[in-house]
Amino acid sequence: MSSESERESERAGASSLADVPARLEHNRRFLKMLVAGFDEEDWFRAPADGLSDAFWILGHLVWGRLVLLRRLGEELPEEAWESDFSIGSQAGGPRRIDAGELQDRFRSLGRLLADHLESLGEERLASSLEKPMPDGATTVAGLVRFMCFHESYHIGQLGLLRRLNGKSGLA
Repeated sequence: MSSESERESERAGASSLADVPARLEHNRRFLKMLVAGFDEEDWFRAPADGLSDAFWILGHLVWGRLVLLRRLGEELPEEAWESDFSIGSQAGGPRRIDAGELQDRFRSLGRLLADHLESLGEERLASSLEKPMPDGATTVAGLVRFMCFHESYHIGQLGLLRRLNGKSGLA
């Protein structure tokens, strides 16, 4: 459920999204650092049975950006590999795209998303969603904020997998 302050923030619209392009750029740089030096084994080593590997998490991040862009009105063709990383999919599925391509897509979709957000007016950002997001957000602006949180959450998982794969920390 949303708190009163979250609902007030959601009504704020575009002004509350001014930091999103910088967050997207931060996530791009951070992801690049976190997966630096990953080899084939690192991408596909799950930390435990039933948990996602780094490859699935990266694909899910790209899938999330595609879904968000489409919900914002961007017309992007669906790729054959997208369903491999959607909600409910499991790690260890088909490998129809490689990690390098996914990283390139993450970067290019981030630029497209930042540009698209600049073109959205207050009315569009305040428009209602058909159903609320898991955090209770009910507007397009709330959708964007939720997806930024979602992305940061999964990038944090990549940081944990980096350490579990025996790579050095970033600090």
